[in-house]
Amino acid sequence: MTNNKIPPHFDSLNDMAHFFDEIDTMELEAEEADVKFVRAEQPDEELEQISIKLPKRDLAIVRAAAKEAGIGYTTYIRMILRNYVKKSFPSQVKGR
Repeated sequence: MTNNKIPPHFDSLNDMAHFFDEIDTMELEAEEADVKFVRAEQPDEELEQISIKLPKRDLAIVRAAAKEAGIGYTTYIRMILRNYVKKSFPSQVKGR
């Protein structure tokens, strides 16, 4: 096979799977991507572990949203709660 191949457009997942099963991926042309990595906000105070019961449907929605965002669902729930607390109780959050 020739070096610097560009993967073709695939009409189906099976076509894509077959292509990558049959090719040495080292022969593929590298694609440049402008990727920015952002470190998650580090908590400014100690975290406390809790247990919480949520409706299954709500949890399924949150898990899907977290997966789409590329983070764990517990981190996603913590982000939602932190944003709510910051907006709802700004005078109590200042200085933390």
